Amino acid sequence: MVKLEHNAVVNRMLRVDDLDTLGVSTQTLAEEAIRAGRVDDAVALVDYFHQEMRIMHTIMRTWLTDITRYMVARGGPSDNAGELATALLDIWRTY
Repeated sequence: MVKLEHNAVVNRMLRVDDLDTLGVSTQTLAEEAIRAGRVDDAVALVDYFHQEMRIMHTIMRTWLTDITRYMVARGGPSDNAGELATALLDIWRTY
């Protein structure tokens, strides 16, 4: 069973599912709820999925910035590091 609960420590909703759905993606669960006509579940899961994707987006942007810094620190070309970082982040921004 899918269960969403607010967690005070991280101050956001978390999935605290039973073991049978813990490994199933939120997107899949939302699609199943939509097909089954469980509107309230579908809305809650889509909202949660959107939150998950925003978190991953932020993580990936940080990772791309760190990769650029690492390359420069390891002796990579620094004259266009800003351009590289901007290009990587622009690509990711459209996602």
